[in-house]
Amino acid sequence: MLHCIGDSHASFFGGMDIMQPSWPRLAKDSISCFRCYRIGPVLAYSLARDGSTSRGRERLFEVLYTLPRGADILLCFGEIDCRAQLFKQAAKLGRDVGELVDECVASYVGVGREIVALGLKVAYWQVPPPTIMVGGESEFPAVGSYEERLAITLRFNASLAAAASAEGHGWLCVFDILTDADGRPRQNFFIDGIHLSQQAMSAARGAAKRAFPHLDFDHAQH
Repeated sequence: MLHCIGDSHASFFGGMDIMQPSWPRLAKDSISCFRCYRIGPVLAYSLARDGSTSRGRERLFEVLYTLPRGADILLCFGEIDCRAQLFKQAAKLGRDVGELVDECVASYVGVGREIVALGLKVAYWQVPPPTIMVGGESEFPAVGSYEERLAITLRFNASLAAAASAEGHGWLCVFDILTDADGRPRQNFFIDGIHLSQQAMSAARGAAKRAFPHLDFDHAQH
């Protein structure tokens, strides 16, 4: 069993093209190898500290403390950071956005280190390609141009892959199949501007199998 904990993007692992209920309500999981836990609009950066507006850290560890020692965890955070917060903070602070991305990733992976210390195994889910739907087209606020958000997302994913590898943590990525030759998101892989549809599940299961070879994803029931 792979326990997928995160923001709204964790809903993908419930196996249906719906937004799953928010923790502590139980998700309507339909794939036997996955359990998903949507803990709200939580920033990857805020997971390192108590008392954030979303209570992300508190809610994450509430879930973790319900799981048995040795459980396999997939963290699904970072899309909100890349879509809006990192660019906004860089402009506000007069900082280089790339440096803020790396700081965010370091903080995020530090939380992963805490999870491993609890006797759990951890991996990270990619941040998907940024939305091309903005303004009146989407309910999800986006800051910066598509090209700027794409650069932030690519930097975040590359930095996270490197940091996860350095810590011996897993990393799941299906980014390449989600974009066309011009780097734009393939809309058939999304249920809205940002959330993946089950069209991407086959690739996700393959990535999960590589990251967690001891789990049986081949015979999972759907």
